[in-house]
Amino acid sequence: MNKPLGGLAAGLTIAAALLAMQTETFSWIDSGGPKLRVSVAGNGSPAVVFDAGGGGSLKLWGKVPAEVSRHTKAVSYDRAGNGMSDQAANPRDARHIATELHAILQNADVAPPYILVGHSLGGLHARVFAAMYPKEVTGLVLVDPTQEQSQEWAMEHGLAAAGQRECTNDNEVGCLAETLAQAEESLVPPNIPVFLIHVMFPWGRNPFASRALNNLRRTQTERLSVSLKFHKAFVDQIPGAKLIITEKSSHSFINFEEPELVVRTIVEAIEIVRTNRQ
Repeated sequence: MNKPLGGLAAGLTIAAALLAMQTETFSWIDSGGPKLRVSVAGNGSPAVVFDAGGGGSLKLWGKVPAEVSRHTKAVSYDRAGNGMSDQAANPRDARHIATELHAILQNADVAPPYILVGHSLGGLHARVFAAMYPKEVTGLVLVDPTQEQSQEWAMEHGLAAAGQRECTNDNEVGCLAETLAQAEESLVPPNIPVFLIHVMFPWGRNPFASRALNNLRRTQTERLSVSLKFHKAFVDQIPGAKLIITEKSSHSFINFEEPELVVRTIVEAIEIVRTNRQ
């Protein structure tokens, strides 16, 4: 398939997934203040809880939660201030976000244990939640997660904003420094399955060649290689953790471009948890 047709096919796939999701039913659950839009589907344990990338809504998971709900209970939600949830009352750092997620899980009668699935910035949130509630977390699936060391490298090379922004109740990006520091201090609970999916396709995919785009592609390729080094270091320090590398999808759209990989990884984590119970 040539590149223009490949881009068209990817767009049609995303559009089809979003149209299919319009039949979903949602609830607005109290998080200790703001009410958050929540989707709960399927039955079984452990429950799989999805945390989207920065500023994103639950729709950015595409069909992944629906596929996972064939195997167990699947929970996706809009963080406060995102999607169709209420505006946040507290700063948007990972600890406040984890506290709100814990509240909606309790108020929605979604019992632990939980497998947390975090994409991009949501990967940091998942790690902080796991450290705050270690007895309730039984697995982690990190989908091309933001990594502290990678973010530091990007700032040093002018590829990410280095200036300190105010951490407020309406800006997750402004709270990134706090979230990164909290993740750095967070320990992964022992003896749980941990999977990290790393994307090797450069950001900035575009079918039309130009010098600017080629330079961007080279820069992002270097950034992804650096990210791989730090993702590998993170996985290597966790006994039994597994690193999965893909070159078939991009960071922002992996849930639409390669949903079967994300689903398959989550199902493997579910099976490990259930086997360990026996």
